[in-house]
Amino acid sequence: MATSSPSLPPCSCSDSGWLQYCFKFTCFCEGLKSQNIPCRFDEWSVDMEEREIAAWIKEQSHIRLQLNTGNYLGGDSDVARSRIMLLESISGFPWVSCRKDKEEEWERNFAALQEFQQQHGHCRFRDGIDCHLDEEIVRRLDAIGFEWDIKSADEAWDRAFEMLLQFRETHGHCNIPQRSDDMNEAKLGKWVASQRVAYNKGKLPCGRIDKLNSINFIWSVKSEKPDEAWDRNFMMLLQFREIHGHCDVPQRSDNMDDTKLGRWVVSQRVAYKKGKLPYGRIEKLNSVHFKWVMPKPALRTKSIDRDDEK
Repeated sequence: MATSSPSLPPCSCSDSGWLQYCFKFTCFCEGLKSQNIPCRFDEWSVDMEEREIAAWIKEQSHIRLQLNTGNYLGGDSDVARSRIMLLESISGFPWVSCRKDKEEEWERNFAALQEFQQQHGHCRFRDGIDCHLDEEIVRRLDAIGFEWDIKSADEAWDRAFEMLLQFRETHGHCNIPQRSDDMNEAKLGKWVASQRVAYNKGKLPCGRIDKLNSINFIWSVKSEKPDEAWDRNFMMLLQFREIHGHCDVPQRSDNMDDTKLGRWVVSQRVAYKKGKLPYGRIEKLNSVHFKWVMPKPALRTKSIDRDDEK
């Protein structure tokens, strides 16, 4: 391996530390060459000097990549470029591939994006994306609801809220699992979780809080399970039946609890009609003579006083 160092450009000589490492590298390679050992450096070597040189080589490789991609922010680029040119002139300089480092940086950014999605319920930013991504990266971004086209945050939130309303109408609650065979349901479950996180951190706008409160959204992460919620509502229905002698709970009432129970009753009828109500729940409701179809109200006719018309 040729280790003869060409004359150093004047602009590169301002940092004696850099020159010292360059000299250490040359001497170390000469020693390896004399023993017919390939010129390689291990960051985890037991040899302190080898570890230091390995770290220096890695740093020079990063600088080289930044200069080549126009992303160098380390100071005087002319000095940095002259140093890299010097190292490139050394035959067999062991440049470190930065692919692994780029992958690690991507993983860090992806983790930060996941945290952002949990807090805000979306993955949209004002800066557009103009790059080519491999299929695996696209798949992982799609899995957390990344939106490739910039859209209104309010529009996306309202769309998710409408999906939540549909889920509640069918199931009678808003406790959506984050893991489900239904991909849309799983995404909605993650959105619900993100609303709780944003609420607990005081980052959820009042208007959205009011909308979620209007459908009895449960903010506590330790909220009851769907089965527990259903059983609680069923017990409330039993109490209503004991007092009124029937299960026809009005959806509108001066009693807020009756209004909530009335909406739950309607949701059971809707779920039954769509074939999505479990058999066990159907049996429980049948046992209290639950009416699955409510008769339509009779049309109200007005009696006309002909004498008043005259």
